[in-house]
Amino acid sequence: MPTFGPEFESLDSAFVWVLAQCLQSGVRSAPRGIETLELFPVAFSISDPRRRYVSVSQRRWSIVYALGEFCWHLRGSSSVEEIAHYAPRWRKIAAGDTLIDGSNYGARIFRPGLRPHSQWDDVINLLRADLSSRRAILYFANPLTPSLASSRDVACAVSLQFLIREGRLDAIATMRSNDAMLGLPYDVFFFSMLQEMAATSLGVQLGRYHHVAGSLHLYESSLPMARDIIGGQPTETRPMPRMSDLSSLDGLLHGEVACRSSRRATSIPPEGGYWLDLLSVIQEWSGRNTVRSAGGRESQISDPVLAALYSLRY
Repeated sequence: MPTFGPEFESLDSAFVWVLAQCLQSGVRSAPRGIETLELFPVAFSISDPRRRYVSVSQRRWSIVYALGEFCWHLRGSSSVEEIAHYAPRWRKIAAGDTLIDGSNYGARIFRPGLRPHSQWDDVINLLRADLSSRRAILYFANPLTPSLASSRDVACAVSLQFLIREGRLDAIATMRSNDAMLGLPYDVFFFSMLQEMAATSLGVQLGRYHHVAGSLHLYESSLPMARDIIGGQPTETRPMPRMSDLSSLDGLLHGEVACRSSRRATSIPPEGGYWLDLLSVIQEWSGRNTVRSAGGRESQISDPVLAALYSLRY
């Protein structure tokens, strides 16, 4: 199947290419007075969306933050404190507000709002009725208003479209703006997880992930790290585990809340499967201080790929 833009096997390869292109061909631009090197527009594809992580060690990508943000979205949360538990910089972005009102994509797609059903339910039901539909689109952005134009938090993502062709579900993410260093690696993780959730719900194979950005940019402050990263090598090449079903998804969400509220590990039933393998990563991180003060114990992360990704940062 032909694609628009280069195709890579993994996010690792796409990420390094994006940084190199920004450094080599980026055009200087300063929206809101902040200097960037910008590519516009830009597109790439990833042939194996389960390789949705960055393992080049210089980036210090966090599987814990990726999973914490994923849970935040799936709960449909807009709480600053819930996401700031994993990344305190969200408090600065929120500038004193208690709710995130731009980047809260999960609240837009998993909560019904004024609709009888959530966007997610409507899209999955549409594809169940017509596997060839071109209308299966999740919308993230609000129309621009004067108050929104001055906000520090405006949705960077516009939409995520699902297309099933030849028995495989492709995803096409459209971004109005994408920070190549901080935003891109976690955006691809989240959107490709939604892609695999949709494929699993519909009983079809996982296809390619496609990423399209109107502006893909590096901030001036990120340039030294970008130069360092493009000289590095991936330390992991195996895909993340295959999503078998959605039956234990609630176990992940309830367990994440318990870990976050108590800052202690919660027990994980051994039969929990895929979703509780993901929870074990959050569990390990939540209990890390207790583990160290007690002289250490065996890691709770049994999946080798998740364990390797965790060790990149912690």
